[in-house]
Amino acid sequence: MHIRDLAGKSVCILGYGLEGKAIAEALEKYAPGCRITVADKNYELRITNYESRLGTNYLDDLDRFDVIIKSPGIPPDALLTTHYKLLTSPTQIFLDSVADTGSMVIGVTGSKGKSTTASLIHAILKKAGKDTYLIGNIGTPTISFIERSKPNTIFVQEMSSYQLMDLNKSPQIAVLTAFFPEHLDYHGSVEAYLEAKKHIARFQKPDDRVFFNGESEECRSIADESKGRKIPFTAKNAPVRIDQTKLLGRHNLSNIASAFKVASFLRVPNQIAIEAICEFQGLPHRLESIGIHDGIEWVDDSISTNPQSAIEALNALGDRVTTIILGGQDRGFDFTPLAKRIAGSKVQTVILLPDSGTTIRKAIEKTGANVKCIEVKTMEEAVERMKAIARPPSSPNPFPPWGKGNSAEREQCTHVPVQRTILKFARLMRKQPTKAEELLWEKLRNNGIGKKFRRQHPFQSRILDFYCDECRLGIEIDGSVHDNNEQRQYDHEREKALGEYGIQILRFTNEEVLNDIEKIINQIKSKCTSPLPAGEGQGVREVPIVLLSPASPSYGHFKNFEDRGEQFKNVALK
Repeated sequence: MHIRDLAGKSVCILGYGLEGKAIAEALEKYAPGCRITVADKNYELRITNYESRLGTNYLDDLDRFDVIIKSPGIPPDALLTTHYKLLTSPTQIFLDSVADTGSMVIGVTGSKGKSTTASLIHAILKKAGKDTYLIGNIGTPTISFIERSKPNTIFVQEMSSYQLMDLNKSPQIAVLTAFFPEHLDYHGSVEAYLEAKKHIARFQKPDDRVFFNGESEECRSIADESKGRKIPFTAKNAPVRIDQTKLLGRHNLSNIASAFKVASFLRVPNQIAIEAICEFQGLPHRLESIGIHDGIEWVDDSISTNPQSAIEALNALGDRVTTIILGGQDRGFDFTPLAKRIAGSKVQTVILLPDSGTTIRKAIEKTGANVKCIEVKTMEEAVERMKAIARPPSSPNPFPPWGKGNSAEREQCTHVPVQRTILKFARLMRKQPTKAEELLWEKLRNNGIGKKFRRQHPFQSRILDFYCDECRLGIEIDGSVHDNNEQRQYDHEREKALGEYGIQILRFTNEEVLNDIEKIINQIKSKCTSPLPAGEGQGVREVPIVLLSPASPSYGHFKNFEDRGEQFKNVALK
């Protein structure tokens, strides 16, 4: 149904969240004379510009409307099945409305990896100079992009099972990253969940393409629904090694492979695609290191909403994970495989949030694992317990609070929490970088080193100009502040302490950076290709990892997984 076909019609919007509000705005713009009614279970909504039906009876009297537009967050309901002829969705309206504009839609779905894969495809196409937009489940509602549809425009759309289940049209290119049980509380069964996913391929035409994970029988069965060409991929098709990218975990090779195959089909030169892959920074809350604080490296994988994704996180990070936080909304998952993976790992402590925390604990206990399980009620309590448990015993503070540094700095910090102070200085230095810092930062981002450096990185109670967790490499550009004897003595003591953690520091002067930046970059590259491995070498102390990978959805205790990750980050840095 094209959005213009709704002009003058009586339309009910079911669900007035982000998608509901976006479709209301689109109807006002493209369907003049459309009479809008909003129906939502939330009786606290304040809707003044449309007729509304709020509260528990919001599904009553639906037969009085010409069309019912169901937002993806509204679960299947017996009342809705009786009105299926009137039912459509924002995603369906978008696909119908752009079908004759000459644009292309690449739909990406999967139980895991769809956000990263969609973002990778978009990054490659953007670097290749294509007119492309990343839309759908990952960001701005799809319906808001109708006006940007024109010949040669490419929409990369992340598509959830919620958005797929009501479709009768498929994107020209479909990508299937993975499949395992998810959203069972919404769909009711694995079979219903699989059926919803099949809609991404079922309505494709002979000229369309479906790229699918060749190691997943379920993905293959979804691809078999397509009338178009079926193209499998595996991690072996990735054009790079994982250590050449800024992503963590070998599971990301499969995501890279799918994005690369799609790009090749669209005739993007291989070299451009590879450069985009190596430069790709990854997404927030997906195996995102937020730095080393209190002698602990904190890793945010809040995107983990099922047991398999938590297993992948443990596989990616290896034996440095000593503490993991799990738990969230209970969707009836079988946590046995995750419990067995924890039992075979170096994890010593599991912090468990409600509601699924108790179920996870029981699964771990059945394995007989020598793991301490602690149930908590809030993220703050979880992180504070983690700090107490995961901190290495008798571990020296690599950066004693302001140590022998400048006395003026010490005076400014009196009675002010150290972390807040260094973050304040970090923000200030980002705003007022030296020319040498600006030049090096630009080169670090665009030189193809393939490592993830951070700028003005708070480490313990000082700041490194640039820092890479993966290489355990810090970079300092010395100015006049380093010229006095007291500061030089502090720098020496700091480097000695950092050495215990396997962290090296490269130190350059402003003049060296400005006069011979290529030489500087080559020196950094040599350190990045042969970093000092954690736990090797005399006196090197291994930094333990505290991992947030909940294996459960966030809803009920947090607004979404982003909110969960931000709370984790804020408390960890507190």
